[in-house]
Amino acid sequence: MLVIELWQGLHPFDPIAEIDVDGVHRQYSLHGVIYFAGAHFMACVITHIGMVWYHDGIFTGSSLVYKSADISLAPTENVITAVYI
Repeated sequence: MLVIELWQGLHPFDPIAEIDVDGVHRQYSLHGVIYFAGAHFMACVITHIGMVWYHDGIFTGSSLVYKSADISLAPTENVITAVYI
């Protein structure tokens, strides 16, 4: 797992992160995005087949809401963390 904190002004996340460590090439897929706005956190969960689900406890309670099958449509505003697996 690779968790990247995105600072203010940093370009939005990429769906794939590639890293070389000690001569070993690793490829990570984006599986989660955490947002912060309005004094609370929200999240998008991306499945292994690219389905994007949204969670905001204030509006969705304990449920996830299906957003799209296209990861590029995940919101990029107010992103603070990207989670790669």
